[in-house]
Amino acid sequence: MLSSINILLALLLMIAGFFLFFRFSAVTRHESTLHAQAMVSVIIPVRNEAHRILPLLQSLKRQSYLNFEIIVVDDDSSDGTASVADRFGTTLIRIPEKPDGWIGKTHACWKGAQAASGDYLLFLDADVRLSPAALEILLHTIEKQPGIVSVQPYHSVSRWYEHFSLFPNLVVLAGVDAFNIMSKRGKTAGLFGPCILVDRNDYMESGGHKAIKNELVDDMAMGRLFQEKGFQIFCFGGGPHITYAMYPEGIASLVGGWTKNLSKASEMSGKASIVMLAAWITGIMSSFSFPVLIAFGCSPFFTAFFIVIFSLYGLQIFGMSRKAGNFHPICSFVYPVYILFFLFLFFRSIYVSKVKKEVVWKNRTIRLS
Repeated sequence: MLSSINILLALLLMIAGFFLFFRFSAVTRHESTLHAQAMVSVIIPVRNEAHRILPLLQSLKRQSYLNFEIIVVDDDSSDGTASVADRFGTTLIRIPEKPDGWIGKTHACWKGAQAASGDYLLFLDADVRLSPAALEILLHTIEKQPGIVSVQPYHSVSRWYEHFSLFPNLVVLAGVDAFNIMSKRGKTAGLFGPCILVDRNDYMESGGHKAIKNELVDDMAMGRLFQEKGFQIFCFGGGPHITYAMYPEGIASLVGGWTKNLSKASEMSGKASIVMLAAWITGIMSSFSFPVLIAFGCSPFFTAFFIVIFSLYGLQIFGMSRKAGNFHPICSFVYPVYILFFLFLFFRSIYVSKVKKEVVWKNRTIRLS
């Protein structure tokens, strides 16, 4: 009886995983030419990013679209970040300290926007990498569907520990409520923070980062702000054109980064995505019992079923992982390791945000309300 229930539950909840990315799309190259050569202000908020920002600046110098400026806002870095930015001829804004009531990134973005002269503002995290066509693709996209365009970069995995970002990446993609079967075009639960393109007038009209100055998960808060002001949001995956390399400093940085974001982000995610994610993860967890049941002598019939379902989850996770990054296929078939690590991060994040009520990020302690 227990074996039958486990099989049925796992199969039913697997369907939720397919629903999560039913409408997924990545940014793509357009054949038509741009109608206007709009000026783009690329704003990069940085704090101790000396080892990350160089590839981004190099990729910006290779763009096919040339009408843009680069503004690097240095949020009191203690490494050589400012020197790297200065060597590339960017407009460098130094912030010695943030005012009370602001989170560091929101303040840096706001200062960058105030200094910008472009028709569009493109906010990029320092670990983002762009293909030569990326700026042109982003401008085509926002011309085609006016509103705010946000992209979750494709995770370019190069270090073994980065594979532990598999499930956090999938949860981030799903959490904005842009790709599931119930999502509505132009309506989301938030933005993807690493890459946001917005019309300058729309940004200023909404109040921009000043209106969410004390929000730790600024991308989700900014998405809600834009929609409250009546703007549409269009979210995409990065595909081959917009990528990132996360946490080059090591696994401790990975743990700290995801701990900072997961709990707060989950509070602000769309209800439909939360329900589907919870159902899907429950299905994954139920499959953990299969090896135990097999070990205790299930019939050959049920044993075969368990092996098939475990393999089906692996195939499903592999297909979903291709949307998020170049994670090794083996990760998808030893998925219990990675889902347990995700749950560790998630509950650690809850502890930090709800009990400890402070998080340390980039040598700065942030108090949480």
